[in-house]
Amino acid sequence: MLLARTALSRWYQLPVTLIGLLGAVNLGYASGSFMLARARRRPRWALLTLVAANAGWAAVCLLLALTLHRQASRLGTTHLVVEAGFVATLAAIEWRQRRILAP
Repeated sequence: MLLARTALSRWYQLPVTLIGLLGAVNLGYASGSFMLARARRRPRWALLTLVAANAGWAAVCLLLALTLHRQASRLGTTHLVVEAGFVATLAAIEWRQRRILAP
């Protein structure tokens, strides 16, 4: 997303700075979750932070979709709604599996 933010901004009809923010958050999440997944021992606080971050990001994406749906293209709105659903699902799975993921 970061490399294609100008093109995505046109396709999504959303500000390039917002596309950059979405890309930066996704990159940060991917880095943090990868490090947590590779850890031999996962601290419970780290997993709970990940669950909270996913739930919070889902809410932000949904709020953005609701707020910007008149400005954004269907593709842009769909991206935000799908991302919200995806990270909300991740948060739910991580929460349900927290005792296995971080014993």
